[in-house]
Amino acid sequence: MENDEGYFQTSKERELKKCASRSMELSSGDIEKKEVELEVLAKEFAANKVSAAGVSYIVSSRSNVRRALWFIADAILHRLPFPGVTICSLNPISNHFVAETSLKKFLALKEMMDTATAERSTQHRQKNKDVRELIRLIKRSKTYDLDDIAEALMPSTKELYEYGSTYDTLVASCSYEGIHCYRENFTVLYDPTYGKCYMFNYIGSAITGSDKPIEIDTYGSTSGLQLLLRVTDNNALDLLRREIGARVVIHDPHILPFVSEYGVNVRPKDMTSLELSLSKVERLKAPWETATTTSKECRTGILIPYWSVEY
Repeated sequence: MENDEGYFQTSKERELKKCASRSMELSSGDIEKKEVELEVLAKEFAANKVSAAGVSYIVSSRSNVRRALWFIADAILHRLPFPGVTICSLNPISNHFVAETSLKKFLALKEMMDTATAERSTQHRQKNKDVRELIRLIKRSKTYDLDDIAEALMPSTKELYEYGSTYDTLVASCSYEGIHCYRENFTVLYDPTYGKCYMFNYIGSAITGSDKPIEIDTYGSTSGLQLLLRVTDNNALDLLRREIGARVVIHDPHILPFVSEYGVNVRPKDMTSLELSLSKVERLKAPWETATTTSKECRTGILIPYWSVEY
């Protein structure tokens, strides 16, 4: 019995081992098949779906030497300097502070226009000296939009310093490459048209020993500078400016921006993305250049420098 029972147990064990080995072979075969399918799928995705330059060539190249060259080419790419970004409110001074500035004459004019008849308007104009001066100034204008007298209608630099848009009233949140940025990361600019503006990544003249602008090596909607601006029409002085929103300028970090010339307006209740392309011009040196050969004079902005950057 024992021999028969022992022989029976040994045969059963052998059958179990055979079944287990077959199932293991099938499992390993399925695993290898799935691995091959995943590898093919990954290669197809990298070759056809990834937008990064060079990745498709690394995957599809049959030669290992060419693959290595593409890896090397990707490694030597340099980081680009991030441009300067200037933001301004289209409402230079809040309506709450107008009475404290030279713009109070606009309030008197608006009150006169809102209240009635030609007879009352004439009486009000004769009594109010500020209104008389403002109307006289407007009559001197030779353009429909008062562009030729716009500077005379704007508040002074001192008034902008005391009552202009503060960083906290203009910027609700700020982040760069996912890192929170603060008021200390901005430089104040006083523009004659748009008032108190704030410049991000402004360095100034590119002289030896000066700070370098921020550099960036990624791109896309989640990279770069992200700002949430506070824009409201409740505090706007409509006689001074009809638009509601903010002004954004992209410029060389070493140069003060021309806000009126190169900026774009951003509307309220809207999300705006600005994608840039860099254009750098290098001029020939003496005797073909249009600038002086003295670099010091070039840096002062008196003459055209050898190089310029545009966005």
